[in-house]
Amino acid sequence: MARLVPPERPGVYYLKTVGVGGRVSERVGRDDVDLRQRLLDHARGAAPNVLFGWMLAESPGEAYQLECYLWHAQGGSWGGIHGDSHPTPAERIPFLGCADCET
Repeated sequence: MARLVPPERPGVYYLKTVGVGGRVSERVGRDDVDLRQRLLDHARGAAPNVLFGWMLAESPGEAYQLECYLWHAQGGSWGGIHGDSHPTPAERIPFLGCADCET
């Protein structure tokens, strides 16, 4: 991860942990400043069976929109995503909302 994800770039991630007895936990998140550091922090405290995906964004606003997309694509609160609340932008900007639900 440290070699693949460039430092000091915003982006989004998806984590899927398979625990004891096959229990699955999913999480969608973002970092508006340094995605690599956020992923490394997750990796340090992660269980042994974690799958992840990530995508860089051009800006914190784009990272927010990508996080919304992933959250909805994975079923949101109905899909069992860890932390069932809809993503929120770092700064409220009137014209920057969620394209999927206009939040």
